[in-house]
Amino acid sequence: MTQPSTNVPPRPDQPTPRRLPTACTILFDLVVIMAALIWIISADTDRRAPNSVLDKDSPVPRTDAPVAAAPQNVRGVLMAGLLDLAAICIASLVALLSTAVMV
Repeated sequence: MTQPSTNVPPRPDQPTPRRLPTACTILFDLVVIMAALIWIISADTDRRAPNSVLDKDSPVPRTDAPVAAAPQNVRGVLMAGLLDLAAICIASLVALLSTAVMV
């Protein structure tokens, strides 16, 4: 008795189901979105003054001043994504090796 195959291709009249993106795809998309926002949103800084209650410097309200823009270029965006991916791979490898050593 043969069992029916589970890898049946979808019929042409049915749409193919959509798959969720991987974690790396989502992270890369977030890097690209944040790099694009650097070109749109301007940065500013507040003047800081000593705060006796907090025992440290804190920002003074309504004293913001613009900061010189330093947006990333396309190469910087791509390199950030690749460096993030490399860091994830290295962390996974370290975790794998540490569990192998424990066994």
